[in-house]
Amino acid sequence: MGKFNFGVLIKCIIFGVVWALILSLVGLCIKNFTNYSFKDILFLEGLIVILLSGMALVSGGSMGESFKILGEMNTERPNLELKRFEDEKTKNIFKRTLSIERNSLSIIIGAFICFIISFVMPV
Repeated sequence: MGKFNFGVLIKCIIFGVVWALILSLVGLCIKNFTNYSFKDILFLEGLIVILLSGMALVSGGSMGESFKILGEMNTERPNLELKRFEDEKTKNIFKRTLSIERNSLSIIIGAFICFIISFVMPV
C-alpha cells in the first residue's frame, strides 16, 4: 500500500465544498423556475451527481483480453504465457478498475454534502 496523503484529502474536501456551493446555486436557479422545494432539488441533484460521478470513475481494460493468447498460432508455452499475462492483469486490478482522481472525488464529496444537507434542512 502506498503512503496516504492527507494534503490531497484536504484539497478534495475543500473543492468538494466548492462543488456543493455550485450545486446549491444551480438548485436555487432551478427553484426560481419551478415549484419544487429547495430541499427536494438538492436531494435529486446530489443523488444524480453521485451516481454519474461514480459511474465516471470506473475505467480500465476488459478482462476478455486474457483469451487473446489462446488464439495465437505460436503456442510453445501457452500455459506459462497465459499465467504470466493473467498475473500482470490481476496484480493491480482494483487500481485500474477504480482509479479515483482528485477532481472526481471532490465532485462526489460536494454532491454528498448536498445530499446530506437535503436531509438536515427543516421542511
